[in-house]
Formats: sequence, C-alpha cells, structure tokens
Amino acid sequence: MLIPKDIVEIFSYSLEEQANFPYIRRYMYLIKDKLPEIEKDREKLRKFALVGLFLTYRAFNHSGQPMTTEFDYNPPDTIYNKRLITFKEYFGETITDVEHYLSMINYTFFDFILMILRLKNISKKLYRFVIL
Repeated sequence: MLIPKDIVEIFSYSLEEQANFPYIRRYMYLIKDKLPEIEKDREKLRKFALVGLFLTYRAFNHSGQPMTTEFDYNPPDTIYNKRLITFKEYFGETITDVEHYLSMINYTFFDFILMILRLKNISKKLYRFVIL
C-alpha cells in the first residue's frame, strides 16, 4: 500500500527530467522545502501529483497519444504510465483526456500564451497551484 512519501517520490521529477526542462528544475527547487508539508495534506499531495503529471501531459501531447488513466490495454512500463496509474489508484480519480487534465491544474490557453511570451512563469504557477 502506498503512503504519502511514496507519492512524493513517484511524482517528483528525476534529475534527468530536471536537466531537460529548466522550468521543472526551478519548480522542484521552489517546492523542495514544502515536501514535508505536502505529505501531511491530502489536497496538496493530490495537487503535487497533478503537477507531477505535467511532463506526462507534454509527452502524450507531443506523441499524439491520448492522455488518460483509462487504459484499454496493458500500457508499457514507463514513468508516464506509472504516474497515471498511481494517480488513479491512490486518489481514486480518472483523467479522461488532455483537456480534462489541464482543467484539473487550472491551466488555460491564456496561461499558455502568457508563458510563451514570457509574461508568466510556469515554475511559479505550478508551485502556487500546489501550495495555495
């Protein structure tokens, strides 16, 4: 049975992920001191897990595959699928598609535009989503 510490470990970004995506490295830097607090608060833990799916969203979106927790087959053993399966099993929630996921993290098309224009910082947005 999974405990909150396991959830933090599964949904924390690896050093490789952080090296490839500087905004993920900044997010992990901002959030690291809050991890004990996150482990004790189920809603913050849920939000942390949702943000931990952000690169999963990017990977599925890039490959054209549907991002969902509802697999019709035995999914390949990847960190992305592990995170999706763990999210559903631990929190009892499903993610139906990319739009559903983005709505769960309050990420809008307007946010996307502001981040492209560098008028909004994605690392801080993800951090605030978890903590507030």
